[in-house]
Amino acid sequence: MVIINKDNELNSILNKIQSLQFFFNNKQIKIDKFDPNFNLIIENFKKIFVLGRIMPAFGVSLHDETLSALKQDNWVRLNFDGTQTINELPFEALLFKLEDCYGFNLIRENNGRYEGRCIYLSFDNLINFEEILKNFN
Repeated sequence: MVIINKDNELNSILNKIQSLQFFFNNKQIKIDKFDPNFNLIIENFKKIFVLGRIMPAFGVSLHDETLSALKQDNWVRLNFDGTQTINELPFEALLFKLEDCYGFNLIRENNGRYEGRCIYLSFDNLINFEEILKNFN
């Protein structure tokens, strides 16, 4: 059964994304809101995020470790229009690893640093990011 969580605070701020940055094994691709692919990618994220529940995160980001992790694997950074807040946690960007999972940490960038508590997005079913990745790898 698929449960849709329309009260997810993350869904309400997705419209405030100004650009996306994909990190593929230490290579970056930036897509701004004027790129023809931008809206398609945002719609795919909305379809995924509406299935999630925001929960307290066990993870805490350490800036230098996060920068090191960006050099490996596949990541995406959501860059917002100004400071946003979820669960009283401010951020200008959210970073997360693109992998098949049942949930993941959204690492907050606040004042130019990836540090502090994360926001956890949990799913009832396995989420597959393959569709988002296939055009950009």
